[in-house]
Amino acid sequence: MSDQQQPSTSRQATLTTKQQESSQAQAKQERRKRRKRRLSMTKKDNKGLNGAGSAEAEESETLNKFLEPLVKALHECEPGNEMKVFLDELQPSEANIELGLTLVKRDLHRVLSFQSNAAQIFEFGSVKSGLAMRDSDLDFYIHYQHEQREREDQIKMIHVVASRMEKTGLFGQIVKITGAKVPLLRAIHQSTNCCCDINFSNARGCYNSKFIKAVMQFDPRILHLAMIIKFWSKCAYVLDEKRQFNSYCLVMMLIFYLQTRKLPVIPSVEDMQQGIPRIEYGPWNLGYPQAITYKTWNENSLRDLLIGFFRYYSEFEFTRNLISPFVGRLCSLEELEKKNIRELAKYYRACEVDGYTPLMTGPWITIQDPFELNLNVARVMITDKRFEQLRLSLQHGYDVCTRHRESSFAKLLEALFTDTKLYTKAKPSSKAKNGAQKGKNGETNGTAGKDPPPPAKAPGQTWRFPPLENELFVVKQILLTRDPERKTVITEPRIRELWSASVLEFMVDILRKLFMVELEPVEEEPPQDEKKPDTKLPDTVQEASTEAEAAPSDLACPHKKQFIMTCERQVFIARKRIKITNEAELKQEIDISKQRWDRNHALRFKTPVELAVADGAVEVRLPEDQRKNGPLRLFMDTCFLVHIRKCLKGYFYVMLSKAQRKRIDSSNEQATDTTTN
Repeated sequence: MSDQQQPSTSRQATLTTKQQESSQAQAKQERRKRRKRRLSMTKKDNKGLNGAGSAEAEESETLNKFLEPLVKALHECEPGNEMKVFLDELQPSEANIELGLTLVKRDLHRVLSFQSNAAQIFEFGSVKSGLAMRDSDLDFYIHYQHEQREREDQIKMIHVVASRMEKTGLFGQIVKITGAKVPLLRAIHQSTNCCCDINFSNARGCYNSKFIKAVMQFDPRILHLAMIIKFWSKCAYVLDEKRQFNSYCLVMMLIFYLQTRKLPVIPSVEDMQQGIPRIEYGPWNLGYPQAITYKTWNENSLRDLLIGFFRYYSEFEFTRNLISPFVGRLCSLEELEKKNIRELAKYYRACEVDGYTPLMTGPWITIQDPFELNLNVARVMITDKRFEQLRLSLQHGYDVCTRHRESSFAKLLEALFTDTKLYTKAKPSSKAKNGAQKGKNGETNGTAGKDPPPPAKAPGQTWRFPPLENELFVVKQILLTRDPERKTVITEPRIRELWSASVLEFMVDILRKLFMVELEPVEEEPPQDEKKPDTKLPDTVQEASTEAEAAPSDLACPHKKQFIMTCERQVFIARKRIKITNEAELKQEIDISKQRWDRNHALRFKTPVELAVADGAVEVRLPEDQRKNGPLRLFMDTCFLVHIRKCLKGYFYVMLSKAQRKRIDSSNEQATDTTTN
């Protein structure tokens, strides 16, 4: 009998075990639901991550959850405790940050580790710089023992890690952003509900975050200003889900403002780097002092500095001036182009001698990175609407500060966060249609600031390439080589005109031969009484240089060329540095482009493009109606702008070598004729 009861007892034990497991799972699920997010008050859904229309409403709802209790707390706080109340309401505690980072990094190790390739996880961004808010994302840079240098390898790693995340269930709402300049993986950590941005190439972000933290620790006024301006920018529509501006740009603007006071609050980055070991990053120095030692005589209150910030940038001419924390003083973009900024001597040398891409200014605002000096961190702003919103918000912020000059600091903060304006583009009226055109011609409705609008000659995106000194030197050598008897005077205008004519032809040839894009000419109809000039494009660099060899007065090439540019595949992303000094090396680079073309890495776009000579420089122009993100921007930012200067430099060397060989051949022929006679 006991033998017959044994199976029944076993089944009961099994059922009891299953019930216990089920109840434990339910309890665990309930605890997870009740668990509060440590670094954020809201959870981003799939629509928000993918940039759908509901993202704005979600962000507004999140902001209100912060704003309402903050305003209430400011109403109740005692005078002198405003910043303590402000930071307590917005910032998570250090313990919560450390706990959240520990939990996220523990699970990241599970999906990132490989037996043959160990991974190191470095956090950066606001959690590292001390500017984190409760809704801040977590930014991670992943460094592998076998470093992923090629962009293709980084994208492949993103797909592998995303697949692992899906299998483990530790992360959800996974989005692979492979078209960005820095490919990254975005996901929500399930346990803490934190949004994580993971990349495999942006190690420089770690240095920038530590530098900002050192600045914040130097003077508590800087930290308080940064937090106020960061939260204000979210309330005033400056920072939004479209990510066309970021808090890093705002911090650089704040640092530059504090450096340019009559009594500076903080020194320039160049002065900070004096006497400390260099940290090499190509030609750039990433070194900074762990503890900034500087005696400031500025004793302005936090309130005065805050009002001064809005006054300074409400009057700032963004399209004409450079914001450079490295220089630490006000300089114009004209001084930058003419190489008159003495603090940037190493930057000029890196561009002239080492062939690094010069700083791409504009189109609306130029903020030079304090370490990588040829990087404009404000290039993320690509629409005039976002720029006008920034100017309007700064101007309105100063107006609010002026109205509440006699109010308490708590009232001033409340007004800054609640009294904001949203920029709306004015619709053209009948008068505007008959008079000056608006919108696409570059004019704005003039509601914000005193800064003049960008020039109407370049309504879309424009990249300007002024002549470099080494290029002009090579052009002069070419002219000297062609005229050994010095029959013609070589003047500066002649050198520059030959340079501009050559660059126009070279760019066309470079795009076709090295970048492997199709350029279909778009010809304008000439006047009926005017004969159409022959503007046949060169098929080779030899023909291009031959056309450019004509005297300036006889140059047949026009000063403006229009094409339809079509790209099917990418051949330059993550490519090693171009080196061209002669025709053999040029042929080798062309062969490399053909080999990379055969790998068939798709990068498809089609756009009108215009190459033109304007004010002594060559401009590349794209129309306003082109999509600002996607393959076109990837091509311009990571291919064309990175390598075009090196290619042009190589083409000029090829042109010089051809002129020298032609001169030698001519001398040999003359010597042969003399001997024969």
